[in-house]
Formats: sequence, structure tokens, C-alpha cells
Amino acid sequence: MPRPSAPPHAAGHRPKSPAKRSAPCASRHTSPARRTPAELRRSTKTRRHPLPRTLFGSHTQQRLPTSSRTDRITAVLPIKLDIQPAIRTDLGCLYQTDCMAVLPAISDDAIDTIFADPPFNLGKHYGSRVTDNQPVPYYIEWCKEWLQECARVLRPGGSLFVYNLPRWNVVLGHFLAEVGLTFRHWIAIEQKSSLPIQGRLYPSHYSLIYYSKGRPRVFRRIRTPIETCRHCGGEIKDYGGHRKAMHPDGVNLKDVWTDIPPVRHSKFKPSSRHSNSLSTKILERVIEMSTEPGDLILDPFGGSGTTYAVCEQRSRRWIGVEIEDVSPILERLRGSVTNHTNHDIVDSCPELQNDAALMASTPK
Repeated sequence: MPRPSAPPHAAGHRPKSPAKRSAPCASRHTSPARRTPAELRRSTKTRRHPLPRTLFGSHTQQRLPTSSRTDRITAVLPIKLDIQPAIRTDLGCLYQTDCMAVLPAISDDAIDTIFADPPFNLGKHYGSRVTDNQPVPYYIEWCKEWLQECARVLRPGGSLFVYNLPRWNVVLGHFLAEVGLTFRHWIAIEQKSSLPIQGRLYPSHYSLIYYSKGRPRVFRRIRTPIETCRHCGGEIKDYGGHRKAMHPDGVNLKDVWTDIPPVRHSKFKPSSRHSNSLSTKILERVIEMSTEPGDLILDPFGGSGTTYAVCEQRSRRWIGVEIEDVSPILERLRGSVTNHTNHDIVDSCPELQNDAALMASTPK
């Protein structure tokens, strides 16, 4: 739905209508093009806060605050679908349906980054439309089906992240290599809340596999602060005696993330979401690492909407899908959920590749 245009007069001050047509008066009918610099400055100050962004749910209309930077990002999403979005913002839209009803409708080579956090097939209850206890061959084939579509819609130089159990990501990573994507990293995200399993090592991490379509178009260096003792404040490591030679912003982000907090407190997840939620810190790193403001991000498994909220906060466009209830996503987009603290420092000058180099590095 198009946004209503801003009123030509200053907010809260409607000009009086002349009783009859007369000669133009500079004080009442001066056009914007003829205003003095002082008048233009005063007019700008009266409209410092832009019109609010609107979200359209299935029953009620929700209004969200926005920013002038967000308003400047206007682009048509590369998707042709008869289904109307359940939620729409200036930067993206969410479809409440199966992901395989949306992915085929997205144009080839259209998405800059894809983040996928599918059900882990552990028998959890997500809702009436999801069965999270499938035979292993069926689950693997289902994952390959949507991953094939993800590889198709990913643009040359685009990035694909899949968050899952190591058991599944070993198989899915092999499939991504078979369809022509390039392996970048296996990121281990430490999670100590799991229980020991008899006859096995204590499972303490989830895996985030990172693939790209040829050479990555965008890669931003992320630095994490020097670790300090929470009791005395002193630095924990001496870095082999080379501490003085290290970068003042901290150390390069490793492929083992031990600083991701669990989402346990109610303020970090929507009140209507009973299943697990992802930390905003994971999505902030994925999005800042692989995209620039205005890039397009796809998440085919919306969950609690962490990806979409971070996209809104970081001025990225997005396409989302969630087959179950979307009220937790709406709650997060309305700003009712707190982000985890993040002290990462992102390089302001990302490593960019031109289109010719990307096409040359993309497998045919």
C-alpha cells in the first residue's frame, strides 16, 4: 500500500484559505522553490520526524517508527507471487506459508545473502504445520530441495549460511559443494546448555556453515575486544608477547564463537514464542560480514524473526518466510524484544569484488 504523502504545510499549522482570489502574496503562497534559505531551514526543522512505517498483518494494521536513512532505500523485491505478505515494511516482507511456495517465485541470482535455520529434526513442537520428527532420508532430501533453490537465487558472489546440528551440516555441506558453491568456513558456535549423551563426547556447539557463490562479493573484517577477567579487569592472554603489536580494535573474529549468549531471559525473545530463539549477535555478525546497507537478505525459516529485526536495524532489505504463527515476528519488529550486547567492531572498508571478477570466479 503506498505511503500517504507528507502535508505541504508545517506539522500542526494549517494555512488559512483566502476568502477570494487575489494577487499572489509572498507570505502565503510562496512556492518551495522560491523560499529563502532561512525559510527552508525552518521548514526542515518542523518535519524532523518522518512518517511512521506501516506493517500489515492479517487482521490489524500496526505502525512502526522508521528513520530517514531507511526511507531512502527503495527497491522492488525480485519476487513474483500471488500470495500477499503477512507483514510488510519499507525494507522487506514476510510470507506466512511453506518456504517451497516462495523460493521458486524468486528470480535467479537475486539474493545477496541467505541465512537458513531449519528445524533440527529433534522432535520439537513448533506448531501444527511442522513435523520435526521425520525419517533421516526424508529430512535430508527435504533440506536438499530448499538448498537447491537457495543456490539458484543466490547472486554471483553471494553468501549462504546454514545453522544446524553438525550431524546434518556435514551432509548438507557436501551437497552445497556438489551444486557448485564454494566452502568458506565451518563456524562452531559454543552452546553449553545441552545434556551429556552416553557413549559420546559432551556436545557443546552448533555449526554454522558458510558457503559462497564463487568469490564473495562482500567480506567485512570483524574484530572482537581483547578478553579480560570479569573480576580484576586484567587481560587474560599475553598473545605470545606480541600484545603491543596487535590492532587497537581487538582480534580478528575466529571461526569458533564462544561469546554467543543463550536466549533464556524473557526480554531477549518474544513473549509469544515458546520455542528456541537465536541470539541477535549471530545475525549481526552474519549480516555485517557478508553485506552492505541496501543489500537483500533471505531467511526461509523465520522463527522468532531475529534475522528480519537485525536487517531493519542495519538497513538491509529482506524476504522472509514462516509457516507457523507470525505474531512473535511482529512483536520483535515492533521493538518489544531486547538485543544482546555486542561489542564487535566492523571494518568500515569491506573487501569488495567487481562483477567481472565475480562472474569469472563463479562455477558454471
